[in-house]
Amino acid sequence: MLTSNAHFHKGFKTYGTERQLSGTWGLGDTKHIRNTTKDYARKIASLEKHVITLDGFDEKEIYVIGVDGIHFHTQEFRCSPSTVWYDYKSASSGVKYLFAMAISRPSIVFKSGPSPASEHDITIFRGGTSEQDKSEWKQDSLYFRMEELGQGKKAVGDSGFAGEPEKVITTKSHHSKQLKEFLARVKNRQESLHIRLRAFNILENRFRHGKGTEDKMELHGVCVSAISVIVQYDFHNGRPPFQVR
Repeated sequence: MLTSNAHFHKGFKTYGTERQLSGTWGLGDTKHIRNTTKDYARKIASLEKHVITLDGFDEKEIYVIGVDGIHFHTQEFRCSPSTVWYDYKSASSGVKYLFAMAISRPSIVFKSGPSPASEHDITIFRGGTSEQDKSEWKQDSLYFRMEELGQGKKAVGDSGFAGEPEKVITTKSHHSKQLKEFLARVKNRQESLHIRLRAFNILENRFRHGKGTEDKMELHGVCVSAISVIVQYDFHNGRPPFQVR
């Protein structure tokens, strides 16, 4: 077989067109390249449920995860035009994901998305809006998943999560210098994950695949899941993020 994991990995890294990839692969059949790439992506993405799991924390830990949202650019959703796809921070169309990393070890432990780019981080964290009754929030959101870890466990987040002080600690002026430095390191470490993800040009550049809204969201979700698995294996095989403590 002429295709390989190396070809797939390079395709995600460079995000070349099918015509450009045909030269790398030594194939003229762009349809075969398209179908094979999607097949590889889905197979790698299927490993996510095995390698990204919200567990393995010490009972004595209080601050267990860092959490933050990340926005990825996409072509406009022309089949469902709306301001919900507009990210005001980057002034661009796209989607958003929520990632959490364990603080005490080099592991991605939670991923949620894709969601429309305009959705607030805390809304994705909760799985619903503050106007909704809590019973209407998504039960697989990080808000509810954290309850599985036991009472008193907290995430570290930026000011966008200030509405959930029972579950997320955000930096406050009255905090000690030592605590502020700890929280800053956790948040910076979370940003380093974003850099790793965007090292793949398919996520750094504007995503161009999908025939409609549902197809675009599904394909983008597959790509992010596959890359998350690759980054997780990278963490566990010699290239971990910096340690917080």
